[in-house]
Amino acid sequence: MPITAQQLLQILPNAGAKAGVFFAPVLNTTMQRYQIVGPKRIAAFVAQIGHESGQLVYAREIWGPTATQLKYEGRADPGNTVPGDGFKYRGHGLIQITGRANYAACGEALGIYLIHQPELLEQPHRLPVGRLVLDDQRFEYAGRRWRIQRMRPIQRREIVAAIDSVHIISTTAITQTATCEILESGQPASRQIDLAPAGR
Repeated sequence: MPITAQQLLQILPNAGAKAGVFFAPVLNTTMQRYQIVGPKRIAAFVAQIGHESGQLVYAREIWGPTATQLKYEGRADPGNTVPGDGFKYRGHGLIQITGRANYAACGEALGIYLIHQPELLEQPHRLPVGRLVLDDQRFEYAGRRWRIQRMRPIQRREIVAAIDSVHIISTTAITQTATCEILESGQPASRQIDLAPAGR
């Protein structure tokens, strides 16, 4: 079930004209490659990348720094062991990753060297993978991460809910519901979607 440009704009209206011209076809290719199929899985995936990217507007974490962002510095669990790693390895991508170790793993998976240039993950480079040339590595990584972490429509939100704010949970759930309505009926959603970027 491919998602049309019109549907994507109904779901993520802040994505603007880019959604029709560029994002919808690349999103469909990624979802097909990683078997993100059926209204519920598509809804969950689109809601997740919509939240993390402020409706496909941001591919880099908006930096304050906030109190939470200050804690990135010196954290061993994501591999931030060198002074400055917290800021350098802040969130990038449509499903944002943080931490030196995570960038090393992501770069290895994509076949690009992200340790010296983590910002490559926010740019829409064409990416050769075997005999394929992917249209946008940002979507490719989001699809891979979705599959690797076995993200499922409802269970994923339940796991994340333990640390998400009420606003994030509610806007993501509304987006998921509206996406299902749009995909299943082919009609506009019955409610206005307001998925403002939260901390990005």
